[in-house]
Amino acid sequence: MNVPERIQHLQSRRHLLLDRRSERGASVASLDMELNVVRSELLALYQIQRERRGVRLAS
Repeated sequence: MNVPERIQHLQSRRHLLLDRRSERGASVASLDMELNVVRSELLALYQIQRERRGVRLAS
């Protein structure tokens, strides 16, 4: 899976988790932990994209 596809997948996963978190009876603590993992990975992938863009612009 390339970076844009992984970002799309993680964004979809994040929206699903946020929807589940808003439901009654959902385990908020475990959802929050998973949301933090997804957020961290998204931030890392966004950084990779920025660096790649910077390298292309510098070339």
